[in-house]
Amino acid sequence: MKTNDKSNDKTETLPDHIRSMFTTFVPTKGEYEKLTLPPFIAPDDIPVGAGVEGTVLRVIGNFTGDPEMDHTKNLVLQIKTGEEIMIPVTGVLGQSIASLGGPQGVVGRDLVVVRLPDSISKNYKNKMFMFDVYIRKTTDNK
Repeated sequence: MKTNDKSNDKTETLPDHIRSMFTTFVPTKGEYEKLTLPPFIAPDDIPVGAGVEGTVLRVIGNFTGDPEMDHTKNLVLQIKTGEEIMIPVTGVLGQSIASLGGPQGVVGRDLVVVRLPDSISKNYKNKMFMFDVYIRKTTDNK
């Protein structure tokens, strides 16, 4: 990874034979798959009225290790800056993309999720995160 921050560079004090083992790595597109998870953006991290926009790169299942969360799905989006973020497929988002084949059905598509004011569940009497969900139309009208 390339960095311009020299404040944490401790390699200057290492012997040359050790320092020569380190490299600056810039992955060639398509040659490597990044395994570390992108930053997770929780629904309540998005301010009401704000949106998250990006291309859905992939779907990640339960990353917590908690068996009770095995049903969860998360979308990895590449946003305008080129960075990747991860958002959970919550109730409203999941219902919105169900007709497109669920989370896997939106991979490769441009998605916009705009936070709305929360609502109270009639059945469970708890707070529900609300969103407007948009997907860019394709030429074949998927």
